Amino acid sequence: MKRVVHRAGRFCRQGAYIFFILALSAMLLVSPYTALAVAPIPTFVACGAYANNAAAVAVALPASIASDDILLMFVETANQAVTVSNQNGGTWTQVTGTGVGTGTAAGTSATRLTVFWSRYNGTQGNPTISDSGDHQIAVMCAFRGVYNTGNPWDVTNSAIEATSDTSWSIPGNTTTVANTLVVVAGARMDDSAAAHFSAQTNADLASIAERADGGGTAGNGGGSFVMTGTKAAAGTYGATTVTNATATVKEYMTMALKPPETPAVSTGVAGNISTTAATMFGNVTSNGGGTITQHGFAYSTSNTLSTSVSTTTLGTGAVGEFSGGASGLAANTTYYYRAYATNPSDTVFGVIRSFYTGNTTVTRRIRLFGNFRIKVNNGKIYLYQN
Repeated sequence: MKRVVHRAGRFCRQGAYIFFILALSAMLLVSPYTALAVAPIPTFVACGAYANNAAAVAVALPASIASDDILLMFVETANQAVTVSNQNGGTWTQVTGTGVGTGTAAGTSATRLTVFWSRYNGTQGNPTISDSGDHQIAVMCAFRGVYNTGNPWDVTNSAIEATSDTSWSIPGNTTTVANTLVVVAGARMDDSAAAHFSAQTNADLASIAERADGGGTAGNGGGSFVMTGTKAAAGTYGATTVTNATATVKEYMTMALKPPETPAVSTGVAGNISTTAATMFGNVTSNGGGTITQHGFAYSTSNTLSTSVSTTTLGTGAVGEFSGGASGLAANTTYYYRAYATNPSDTVFGVIRSFYTGNTTVTRRIRLFGNFRIKVNNGKIYLYQN
């Protein structure tokens, strides 16, 4: 007895014709979606209390901070170098260009503004500033909704002015991205703990607000101020003018904190398809510098996903592959789906793909000649001749 093995859709020997109708699945329908995103401007959270000492001093974290908030610590000294001697669980880095200073170190007509930044990790404590020599006066401020990968700023710069007067003109800069929060800060050398600054103006910035203004009398004394303004469009912002209550030399800086960008997500090919269920696959290829706050899939029998849309919500996520199930589907139906991901900037979608639920019953049409018989086992067809 001969045995002839064939697969579906093939002709068998000895005139036996076997035909199968199989369901097709995971057909591709390319229909890219382009998000029109406008990232929100980062926001100010709070500043902590001023720390003031002639020796090393701990600087208080602001209230109401959350993971991924950007912390900026502004430290004024008598033109003496300072470091973060105890990071206390955080990662503190000096901001590029700050800490230049003017005047004779430790003198009564000297000041230096050194700025450090950290991305709050949810558990770090108050950092300690080293003893620079004469004094250190510091305040820490927190900002939210800032790009969370690498440096948080788009542009930053600093400058000194050796002329002692009450009128300050702090140079601006040119941003390269939209919706930045511009932080402006300055250091003074006069021996006072009182607030000193007023009349902050900049025609190129909106929502200007003073965030910190204080100092101390340790050693020769000094102080600082911090203000913010918003810049909706990318481009140049001019000088910020400020009035100080007393004439001093000064160092100042500006920084444009940038918002997250849109995330990126792709839609994978569906699998595990039955008559009533399927598993959809996606991949977050970039978080856009912001936390993925929601991700999942949208699916429907509409090829544009415009009507009767169902969604799977998988919650917060990260860069990488993910999957989600669709159940309670109709048999013999084409479903269209796409992956999505949300960060503080926007929600974006992958391309639309489709799958067909089909029918679990395989349709066969078989005609046999002569003394043949067949057997189907594990997807193979066995044809026997007596």
